[in-house]
Amino acid sequence: MRKLILKKINISDVDKMSEIFTFIHNDCFYNRVNEDYFSDIISNSRYEVYILSFIDRLLENPEIIGYIIFYDTSDEIDLFEIAVSRKYQGQGYGKRLIEGGIEILKENLKQLRDKESKNRILLEVDETNIKAMGLYEKIGFKKIATRKNYYGRNRNGIIMEKKLIL
Repeated sequence: MRKLILKKINISDVDKMSEIFTFIHNDCFYNRVNEDYFSDIISNSRYEVYILSFIDRLLENPEIIGYIIFYDTSDEIDLFEIAVSRKYQGQGYGKRLIEGGIEILKENLKQLRDKESKNRILLEVDETNIKAMGLYEKIGFKKIATRKNYYGRNRNGIIMEKKLIL
């Protein structure tokens, strides 16, 4: 029987997760990365990295559906990157990753009593990525700014914000 879980990854997972994340990233995004990209992120304490996966009691390794990465800046949290494996796209797993990741972040902020300094999450998305913007809006993100030509000529980046209520 398969069980769906969302969990934070540990530094001990760096080698295995870097390989899996690189595959998912390169299958979903135009810009190609290598495993060092994710090794650096996972090893950096300013990033919070979560995976959504199926666990099967009969299998030793979980099947990774996707990942979400948050970056802790001085005054907010950035949703740095999210990706869902192509075979699981369009099934609500991106929404689960974002909502679940935000809930964990909120609990961590409550424990750290860091309410005043981190009361929002920011993200940036290519304005041509209509599906992603629709998902972010459903979750409560609002458009707050545009970065002209951020993704190249006539391809703008949209900055979105979600207020955190702790």
